Amino acid sequence: MLGTIHDNYARKNYPKAEIFQYHSIPDMIMALNSGKVDVVMIGNVTLKDILKRNDKIGVLENEIYSFPLGCGFGKEDAVLRNQFNDFLKEIKSNGIYDDMVNRWMKKDIYEMPQLETSGKNGILTVGVVSSVGVPHSAIENGKNIGFDIELAKRFAARIGKEFVPVDLVFSSLLASLKTGKIDMAACSMMITEERMKQISFSDPYYSAAACIIAMKAKMTAFSANEGKQAKISFAKEISESFYNNIILEKRYLLIVDGLKLTILISIFASIFGTIIGGIVCFMRMSRRKMLSVTARF
Repeated sequence: MLGTIHDNYARKNYPKAEIFQYHSIPDMIMALNSGKVDVVMIGNVTLKDILKRNDKIGVLENEIYSFPLGCGFGKEDAVLRNQFNDFLKEIKSNGIYDDMVNRWMKKDIYEMPQLETSGKNGILTVGVVSSVGVPHSAIENGKNIGFDIELAKRFAARIGKEFVPVDLVFSSLLASLKTGKIDMAACSMMITEERMKQISFSDPYYSAAACIIAMKAKMTAFSANEGKQAKISFAKEISESFYNNIILEKRYLLIVDGLKLTILISIFASIFGTIIGGIVCFMRMSRRKMLSVTARF
C-alpha cells in the first residue's frame, strides 16, 4: 500500500520484483483475486478479517518484520502528544486498555461502546483510514468502528473535545499532520525512524508485523513443483542469500573490518607471545630456584 513501510521494504529487498502500489487494502485484494499480482505484502492487523472474507487466500509468510504502532502528531504539538501518553498510561492501569484488546483483538467483538464526547474544549480532528478494516479501523452502517477509533474517541472524551474523524488514504496522513489538516492520526501507523523525522509519535499502543499473502491455488501449485526443483532451488537460495546479505546490504564491509581486527590481534599476539616466551625461557635458565620453579610451573 502506497505510503506504508511495506512499500519501501519491497522496493529495497525485492529489486527483481515488479512492484504495484495501491491506495487501499481492498484494491490490493482485488488485484490478488484477479491475478494481476502474485502476492500482497500487508500488515497482519487485518489478516484475520481478510482470510475470513476470502477463503481462497492463504498466508505465505507470517512475519517478515515487526514494528510498534503509535498515534501520529505534528512536530509542534507536544502538548497534545503528552496528553495522549498520559491518557494511554491511565487506561493501561485501570483495565480499559486490556478490555479493548480482549474485545477487538482476541474475541473479534467488533462493536463500538457508547462513548460521548462533550466538545466543551473544542474539537479533535483525527485522521483515520477506514479501508484498513477491522479490528483497527472500518466503517459499518455509516459509522467509524475499530480499536483505533475507540482509542481516539476515548482520548477525545478524556480531554473534553468532540471527536471528528477525517477519513483519508494512508499516503496522505503525514502531509495532513504536517499542514495541520488533522490534529492526530490513529490508523495503525508503524513507528519508524524515517517517519519520526517528519512527525512525532505517541508511546506505542500495540504492535504489528508485515506478512505476505497469496492465492492458495498458486501456493499449492508451487509446492507440487517444489520437489522437482529442490536441488536447483537450494543452490539458487544460497546464491541469492549470499548476494542479498553480503553484496546488496554491504555486509562484506563488516567482514573486511573483522579481518583488519583479526590481523591486528594476530600481530600483537605474536609480539607479546615472543616477549613472554623469552622471559619464561630466561627464568628457566636462571640459577635462582624460585625463578626456575615459577617458570617451570
